[in-house]
Amino acid sequence: GKKMEIVISRLAEMRIIDKNTNIALSNYNIPYGSRLYVKNGDEVKKNDLICEWDPYNAVIISESTGKISFEHVIDNVTFREESDEQTGFREKVIIETRDKTKNPTIKILSGKREVLKSYNLPVGAHIAVSERDTVSHGDILVKIPRAVGKSGDITGGLPRVTELFEARNPSNPAVVSEIDGEVNFGKIKRGNREIIITSRSGEIKKYLVPLSKQILVQENDYVRAGIPLSDGVITPADILAIKGPTKVQEYIVNEVHE
Repeated sequence: GKKMEIVISRLAEMRIIDKNTNIALSNYNIPYGSRLYVKNGDEVKKNDLICEWDPYNAVIISESTGKISFEHVIDNVTFREESDEQTGFREKVIIETRDKTKNPTIKILSGKREVLKSYNLPVGAHIAVSERDTVSHGDILVKIPRAVGKSGDITGGLPRVTELFEARNPSNPAVVSEIDGEVNFGKIKRGNREIIITSRSGEIKKYLVPLSKQILVQENDYVRAGIPLSDGVITPADILAIKGPTKVQEYIVNEVHE
């Protein structure tokens, strides 16, 4: 098929610039895993398709070309086989394990069996590849059904609006980085995965994310302050503390629009 450009950065942004005045008309964040239909410098018109992504599944994308190797992906210990309702195919789904020494991981190996990249698999991840498969840059390795369903109708959205205006903490808060820095994974402690963010100046922040949550970052990713490290709802209090009153105002207006 036709080659597609796939976004593998968590910080991808796009600006649409008026070519006469050089003024940015709009800014967008482009989600990780999006397919891009335009290139840098392309001219676009109203209603042109710029990118698209799967609204129902988060994904983990291969950043290397090589062979798949599983680690700690063990039947009925860290995964169970389930039938996909839509396709009928059997697939491996990661489950919570009592054995906290087992941390299911997909590794991509070079021809010399060196590890090019490794990806931690969160609970609920549906594995889209098999042991010894050959994968390329941009291939989907894992799909993770999104837990946060958007309230499609006005009545479903009202409790969320109330939550925002009363500044209540959401029932499933996201873990958010307070600094810009590089991601490293620490140990698993009492059912939580430790995430360590190290800034370029050497400042270190540590966060504990429950294993039941989907971790949205991978080892060696670079994140900005205010970026969620896990799934869930970002609390206005976090945005206020990290980014200040103007950003929290923007956030509340955007969430109410949603």
